[in-house]
Amino acid sequence: MPTVLIEKQTPQITVLTLNRPERRNALTIGLLSELIAAIKIASDQLQERVIILRGAGAAFCTGLDLKEAADQTKAHATAEMVANTLVAISQTRLITVAAVHGAAVAGGANETCASYC
Repeated sequence: MPTVLIEKQTPQITVLTLNRPERRNALTIGLLSELIAAIKIASDQLQERVIILRGAGAAFCTGLDLKEAADQTKAHATAEMVANTLVAISQTRLITVAAVHGAAVAGGANETCASYC
């Protein structure tokens, strides 16, 4: 199951949904990789104007998945992916909107700051 859902609202608007509701959309390396790829796909479409970023379930995003982040062998990769994601969101030519509901803490709050709430 994909951890980022891509839904076209119109030819100009794409909705990206963080899709780990069972973990309150906690950020993993895999989810962040999918999010970066989805942003690139949307950005490469000339008619695209807006990305709406939202979370599935009860929370927008509760930050890093602490189970994965506790793995010392993944610490560097996790930090790098968080940074790459924030750069992708902040540097896309598209208007980005964070449709926040429920919790948006730690890394989840960073995503909203990189977007326009």
